[in-house]
Amino acid sequence: MKQEWTRESVHNYHDKKGDIIARKVKMRNSQGKKRYFWERLIEGKFLTGLDGISVPIYNMPEVTNNSGLLSIIITEGEKDADSMKAVGLLATTGPGGAGSWDGEHSQYFRSCHVAIIPDNDEAGVKHGQNVANSLRNIAATVRIVKLDGLKDKGDITDWIDNGGTANELVAMINNTPTQEDEENLEALITEGIELHEKRDEIVKALSMTGFRDIYMGLKKTRKMGDEVVACCPFHDDKDPSFSYNVKSGLWHCHAGCGGGSAFDYEMAQTNETYAEVMRRLSVELGIDDDHPRKTAKRPFPEEL
Repeated sequence: MKQEWTRESVHNYHDKKGDIIARKVKMRNSQGKKRYFWERLIEGKFLTGLDGISVPIYNMPEVTNNSGLLSIIITEGEKDADSMKAVGLLATTGPGGAGSWDGEHSQYFRSCHVAIIPDNDEAGVKHGQNVANSLRNIAATVRIVKLDGLKDKGDITDWIDNGGTANELVAMINNTPTQEDEENLEALITEGIELHEKRDEIVKALSMTGFRDIYMGLKKTRKMGDEVVACCPFHDDKDPSFSYNVKSGLWHCHAGCGGGSAFDYEMAQTNETYAEVMRRLSVELGIDDDHPRKTAKRPFPEEL
């Protein structure tokens, strides 16, 4: 039995001036199957096929005329871009759907703030990441926004139809880390794990010299068993009130400046972060394989 196809939707693609270049036609038959085809506009008439015409992004005039103050939403299809436009948000999509983003399209987003909202399926997630990768070093910021409560294979239109609002979406976009932030966080986590794994090595190396590499420069030092007493470096101390343990490295100021581990002492002395202290000590103590041990610049304390 011959299937009858009906035209379900038509989406026009424009150039920067707003003139129609081509249109994408969606057809559906009585069994629910769908198909697409293109028509190009030549001298006022639509002809089937593109015949080599390069199709730009959807809603091209609005995107290129954006002042840069608004986030541009990239969806997976024209229907979703239209849903964004209906609630007052600026949105676009590539002409080919999921998996067909052309790197040339990324040039339209130079210095723009971009929010990518993929469909909730494997193809959508992959497409969203591909678009984000293509926009690297082109867009000012790029976010991939995951919609809460979206059904499998659902899209932003479904989310709007289920009661989502423009204000809620804008809040979600603003609360989503940029791709650069996520990459930096992942790098910091990886480095943090590596540095923490070196902590035991650092403590062992320091304990071999009674933690002298940390507590260099203390004045009026004297040893009392496992404790070294000295003037506190954190206040004007004429009567030694500072002590540290040569086995554990723990320190304490009995005048109220605080106390803690050898790493806390270094952070207080240098205003470095924990990661910066760990990174520097791993180099100074020769634990970092890529760097030889460095000679300490601080003077050694008085002989005990």
